[in-house]
Order: sequence, then structure tokens, then C-alpha cells
Amino acid sequence: MKLNLKIILAVCVLSFTFMKNANAQDQSSWHAPNVSQSLLLKVVKLPNGRLVSVGERGHVLWSDDQSKTWIQANVPIRSSLTGVFFIDDKTGWAVGHDTVIINTTDGGENWALQNTAPIIDDPQQNVEKPLFNVAFLDKNRGFAVGAYGNFMATNQGGTEWHEEYLETLDDPDFGLPHLYQIKPLKNGQLIMTGEAGFVALGDSNILNWKRLSLDYQGSFFAVHVLNDDVLLVAGLRGNIFRSIDNGQNWQLIPTNIKNNLYSITLSPNNKIVAIGGADGVVLISHDNGQHFLFYQKDDRKAISDLIFVDDEKLISVGEDGVSDLSRFLKP
Repeated sequence: MKLNLKIILAVCVLSFTFMKNANAQDQSSWHAPNVSQSLLLKVVKLPNGRLVSVGERGHVLWSDDQSKTWIQANVPIRSSLTGVFFIDDKTGWAVGHDTVIINTTDGGENWALQNTAPIIDDPQQNVEKPLFNVAFLDKNRGFAVGAYGNFMATNQGGTEWHEEYLETLDDPDFGLPHLYQIKPLKNGQLIMTGEAGFVALGDSNILNWKRLSLDYQGSFFAVHVLNDDVLLVAGLRGNIFRSIDNGQNWQLIPTNIKNNLYSITLSPNNKIVAIGGADGVVLISHDNGQHFLFYQKDDRKAISDLIFVDDEKLISVGEDGVSDLSRFLKP
């Protein structure tokens, strides 16, 4: 299967010009002024309220004042980071290009390199396998997913990572899809999404995955589990599918847009927000994901991820760094 670079770049850098990363083992991330206005790709909220965001050139930022000010973390690599996950207030992981995996034990202020496989100059051995997302079940058991069906696992908190071949998900006519998201569910299972309509459920046995049936062949970049165990998956050309029975049946939710959807989040008071990539599109649902209202940033700057700081404050990250989207929450 040939790597679709347009899709990879859309997920990682939202169609911006690709910059080849420096060797992840050789250089630390760029420390620059106004780094909170640089290209950022993912943001998470820790249980203690701290916000952590990751992005291009190995940038990791953290904020303890609800995103008013951001501090750049100490990171040992310059590879673009495309996914981040915290298991508690202190322990987290981030993944990205060059098959990079980094880890923090102090809430995102300092990071250590756990894995890398940088692109090399020999074209015969040059295989680009970026990682897109990471998730942990506890401090020891974790998973990272990426291009060409790359699935990596650890049982040692990331001190050792190994690739796993997911034979049950390998289509003989297509191969393994690019894997974009993996998330733990409340029942102990995992859900994973990717290209070609790929959605699968698994459990702590990392080889025990079951592909779910959806009437759709486009890529799914985002997945979210709502408070009542409703599942939402979203992706290419504004497509959102909703399941109320743990993925056994799916309903297509009309959005009336053609923008790729990269992230879905849920507010403490149950507003659902999805964002649409390159045109600053914001979709908001007040009825548990059955209908969505359309909004759009005035500058149409690209958005890659978003998070609720509290009921009334919503921030996004993307082309222009951190932005406040709270105005869209008002009636």
C-alpha cells in the first residue's frame, strides 16, 4: 500500500509545507519567542487543570492559568509531535514524526526520549512511518499508532516499545490502514480509527481486535466517547457517524459541510464540538451529537484540535497557535 502523503500531511500539519525534521536523537526542540503562536497540533487537559499542547519542531507548551500564558517545555527532539496523552497529573507521552515517542513525569515540563526511528539518507531504507496518536490503560500498558498500520505497544511504561502485527485487521486486498486515533473506553476496551472507513474495538490483549462495519470508505481522524457511552467518529468531507450500542450500529449525522474533521470534544455541561481543519470550521451539538450547528472563525485559520478549559471557555490549537473559541458557545 502506498503512503498517501496528502492525507498524512493533512493530519499532521493541516496541509502546510512539509519541513523535513532534524534527526530526533541529535537536537533539542526550538526555543522561540511567541511559541504559543506557532503551529500546534494537539492539546490535552490534565486532571489538575493544567493544559499541555504539542506541535511542530518538537514544541511542547504548558499552561497553569487557563491558557492565558504558556511556557515552553524542555524536549530532546525537533520532530513534529502529533499526539499526546496523560494518565495522571504527572505522567504523559507524546508521539510524532520519526516514530518519536517521548515521556514526562513532571506534568509536561521536561521530557525524555523513549523511541525514535528517524528518516535516513539511504533511499533504499528510507521508510516514513510517523506516529499519530498514543494512549495508555495505566502507567505500564500503552499503545502508539501511525502510518502503514504501525501499531506499537509497551508493558513497561514506555521504557521498551515493540511493533505488533495486527493480523486480524490486515486486508489482503488493501493491507493495514493508516491508524489515526486510539482511545480507551470506559468498559476497558480500546477503540481505534483510521483510513478507508476503519473502526475497530480491542481489549488489553493487544492482538484481539475486531473491525466494525460502517457504510463508509473515507478516513476517520477523530473519535470521542460521550458520557452515556455514545460513540462519535468523524473524518473526511464532514462525515460524522454516531453509535449508541458500542459500535454495533452506526447512523450518519448530517453536517452539510465538506471540510475534514480532525477533533471532537465534550464540555462538562455536555456540549459537543467538532472542528474542521483548514477553514476554521466549528460544529456544535446541544443534543448529544444528533445535530450540529455551523460556525466559522473570521480569519478561517486552520484548527487541528480543541479542549474545554471549563463550561464557558473553549480553546483550539492550529495554524496560529492557541485561539479562544468561547464566543461560539454563546446563544
